[in-house]
Amino acid sequence: MSSPAPQAKPAPSPSVPQAPREIRIYGHTPLFYWWPVWLCGMIMGIATLIDGSRVAIVPHDSVYYAGSETEPAKIVLPMNKEVSDSRVQDGKPLYERMHSSKNLGIIFTVVLLIVLLITNVPLRGLSSAIAITVILLITVIFAWQDWWTVIFGWLFQLNIHMNAGFYFFFSTALFIAWVLVVFVYDRMSFWRITPGEITHEYLFGGGERSYQTEGMAFEKLRDDLFRHWVLGFGSGDMIMHPLQSGGAGRDDLAIHNVLFVGTKLKQIQSMIAVRPDQPRG
Repeated sequence: MSSPAPQAKPAPSPSVPQAPREIRIYGHTPLFYWWPVWLCGMIMGIATLIDGSRVAIVPHDSVYYAGSETEPAKIVLPMNKEVSDSRVQDGKPLYERMHSSKNLGIIFTVVLLIVLLITNVPLRGLSSAIAITVILLITVIFAWQDWWTVIFGWLFQLNIHMNAGFYFFFSTALFIAWVLVVFVYDRMSFWRITPGEITHEYLFGGGERSYQTEGMAFEKLRDDLFRHWVLGFGSGDMIMHPLQSGGAGRDDLAIHNVLFVGTKLKQIQSMIAVRPDQPRG
């Protein structure tokens, strides 16, 4: 008598990805967007050292004589005056390094002004699109009228020179402040989101405030194209609308400059859909 054929084991059900049990949201100060300034300053400082040019500070009544094929160019100083072009340390001269091109100073100044403007003048949604359209129209009109030649001619006559000491000192100080603010100060307070509850916690002082997610609405503000995408790599501002006690009104809570705000918002919406006592799939 033949034995019955063994029954096939049921295939294991595919595992369902579980939502994270906790999400932390960190907001950032506007200094978060200032990384192009210290990066540009570092690059300009290195370029100045590679160029190797040095500056000589002469009295105002010095006379410059252009050179010829037989004689070199020279600067004649007044009597009893010296050139302040170097300092001596351990018997070796220390020269003020300054790039021979004026373009480095112009580029650094333009970058500084653009970042300063973008981080202080928000342009959201339609305003951002209008700003881009206006910039494109101005670019085309100026090119058609050949006004760019006049503007660039004026810019090339503008001399902005900065020595290597300025570039490195300013950029290093800004970089240290940027690191301390972004990775230390901004993380001293955060929002901890769990199923059914959102808590604003402070590392120092032990203070916290909790809100129930029931009836809460989340809103992502319209993007500022320049600030959030060009400088912030997909950052954004988030608004939470929790119900006040008794449900009479709303107490809006804002988290500014959240990195990868779109991904964070999807994770939050998936988490708050789960009740605290509801088993996860």
